[in-house]
Amino acid sequence: MNYRWEFLIKIIRDNQFKIIVEVGVLKGLTMIPILKQCDISKYYAIDIVAQKNCCKDNRITWIEKPSVEAAKEFEDKSVDMVFIDANHSYPSVKADSIAWQPKVKDGGILCGHDYCSAEKGVYRAVNELFPNVQFKEMRGEPCGKQFRGVWWVNG
Repeated sequence: MNYRWEFLIKIIRDNQFKIIVEVGVLKGLTMIPILKQCDISKYYAIDIVAQKNCCKDNRITWIEKPSVEAAKEFEDKSVDMVFIDANHSYPSVKADSIAWQPKVKDGGILCGHDYCSAEKGVYRAVNELFPNVQFKEMRGEPCGKQFRGVWWVNG
């Protein structure tokens, strides 16, 4: 697997996840292939600068708010997977992860993008919060002398 969406599609299909949240959608690079290839019922697209014209699909609910604010609209244990790919600063990644972790159902997954030592904010926040974090390197996504990856923890 070379790209994050390929890995996420496998996770979604293998676990039969139906309710997905993506934090930091921008142009829909991750969302579009997931919607095309997965049998999901609801996709919450959260971004303060959502580019809604990137994808028209009745399964999408656009939420144009900061991530932590948007998380307050969800009940605890109400979503199958949360994928965080928003602001990469340490305080933002930490706040997003803390806000969204309780929203993930038992058996679900909290995950994110850009896990590599060159992305110091992501790397530090994830390692501090989740000592048992798992990681999958994406060979198509360079990050300095390494590759970016997807990190995840079970809900």
